[in-house]
Amino acid sequence: MSLAEGAAIARLITAIRVLRPKGEIWLVESGEFADDGKPFVSVGGPSVNETSGALIRKLCLGLEIDVERAKVDFGETSYRATVTHNRVTRDFGFILSGETERGTPFIVIFGITPFGSNIAARAYVDIKQLTHDHRLLRRRGHRALFVVPGDVEGYGLAGYSISNIHLEGVRDLSGPG
Repeated sequence: MSLAEGAAIARLITAIRVLRPKGEIWLVESGEFADDGKPFVSVGGPSVNETSGALIRKLCLGLEIDVERAKVDFGETSYRATVTHNRVTRDFGFILSGETERGTPFIVIFGITPFGSNIAARAYVDIKQLTHDHRLLRRRGHRALFVVPGDVEGYGLAGYSISNIHLEGVRDLSGPG
């Protein structure tokens, strides 16, 4: 797991603790996930998280993540991370919401690079400020993909910062299938 994905998980846990101080939070290795009927959040894309990968492949037919080229293609739309001097300076995060075959609500947080996962986690925590469509995340039986770009600034021992996060679009995935 990268530092950026670790930061994404920490941000999500902090937000969950505020909303549900006594709620249980389990961190589970991707390969050991079992759908027990409890809502869950899966962090990281298919290259690092097989649970996320299975859900993305099932709900986002045609979505292709090319890690080497730092881009995602989904139908006619392409999203590309900006890499300058071997450093990511702009990335896209994605928030996928839906239900498993058992009807368990879930959220998948992922990005083109790990910075995109962190962007998506920040957007998820602040989703009500970004869009009125946040209700789609909690609507039973509804499936949606939120696209969230952001800028990545600074690298080094002091870390990095993410700014200019905004919702670029929401794709309704609730059609047949």
